[in-house]
Order: sequence, then structure tokens, then C-alpha cells
Amino acid sequence: MGDDFNKGFIDDSGVYGNGKERQTKIFVAVCRILTVILAVLGVLALIKGN
Repeated sequence: MGDDFNKGFIDDSGVYGNGKERQTKIFVAVCRILTVILAVLGVLALIKGN
């Protein structure tokens, strides 16, 4: 039940989603991609040995 608590709004007509779940998933995906890119760049910088 705790997982469903913040998924939407409850009205007399039913339950409505608020769209935050999709935005959160997109944000997390972008952060993970940037983390991988930065890790690769860091490893390349160590290998090149400026």
C-alpha cells in the first residue's frame, strides 16, 4: 500500500495519475547515462596520462 500512496489523486470519478512517476524515471535514466559517460571519460583521462 505504501507504493500506491503517491501515485495519483482520488476524486469522486476515480483515480487520476499526476505524471510524476514518468518524469522521475526519465530523470533517473538521464542521470545514469551521464554517470556512465563521466566514468568512461575519467578512465580515458587516467589511461592517457596527460
